[in-house]
Amino acid sequence: AGVQLRWRTASETNNAGFAVERQVGGGAFAEVGFVEGAGTTSQPRRYRFTDDAVPFEAETVAYRLKQVDTDGTSTHSPEVEIRLDAPDRLVLHGNYPNPFAQQTTIRYALPQAADVHLAVYDALGRHVATLADEEQAAGRKQVTFDARRLPSGIYFVRLRADGRTATRQMTVVR
Repeated sequence: AGVQLRWRTASETNNAGFAVERQVGGGAFAEVGFVEGAGTTSQPRRYRFTDDAVPFEAETVAYRLKQVDTDGTSTHSPEVEIRLDAPDRLVLHGNYPNPFAQQTTIRYALPQAADVHLAVYDALGRHVATLADEEQAAGRKQVTFDARRLPSGIYFVRLRADGRTATRQMTVVR
């Protein structure tokens, strides 16, 4: 997965490299990687960078390159915005971390708007917490589950949406 960026240069003069910068949802740009340049060359060069850390719930991301010379001067490329594909099916991903002691993140994807019920149950099937019970737009979602008041043990998170149900196991450890 991830977003793969590719670019090329016709020639380079004192090119230390490229800082790859990402913006999520109109926020500030932040550096997510650095690709070494070729220094000085009259030959065309091709570069690539894969961003494997795109925030799960992002719908759009923008990228720009900050080309840095060996003397520290830099220039920015134009920005390129990418709209991430909407999920094509209902998915309840495994929580992370798992096992966990205090908090965990639960991620899921909705292919279309739906009435969502996301709840946690103990090993005996007793309701422990409701994390979502509302109409939600299509897209990638995440929620933090705080289990500090729960004893160690096995729990289940259940997602019901669009007439379908998905369940995952979680482990609380103290």
